[in-house]
Amino acid sequence: MIQPLIIFLIVAAIAAQIPHVYKVFIDASRLSGNARHIQAASFCIIVSTAIFVFVWIDKPLLALAGATIESIFNLYYYTDDFWRDGMWEYKTKKTNSQENKKKSIKRFWRQRWIYFFVSIIIPGFIYLLSEMLHEMFG
Repeated sequence: MIQPLIIFLIVAAIAAQIPHVYKVFIDASRLSGNARHIQAASFCIIVSTAIFVFVWIDKPLLALAGATIESIFNLYYYTDDFWRDGMWEYKTKKTNSQENKKKSIKRFWRQRWIYFFVSIIIPGFIYLLSEMLHEMFG
């Protein structure tokens, strides 16, 4: 009874992860039209299922590397506007004072800390649930 639930949770975690990687790749792609979407979709599916596959074939270090890569994609996904708008201009007055820079960074961390947690937890759940399933079917 527990195996179907774990499989469902793995699929749900992968489904939650795919849009993050997809968005990063769509933004970075130099292709146009359908090729751009196919490239982004293919890569995000590969990256998001790699953690599960590496756990299943007993390559835990590769699975951890995959989870780290997924976390980096998530961090970029959740901070894209910060980098795009200029990190020192993040919701501060348009001056370059040192005090405004410090306020900008403090505000950034205060407003985004939960995103950083989510960035790590989704790939972490994919890894941990995959490990649990692998141990059950061993």
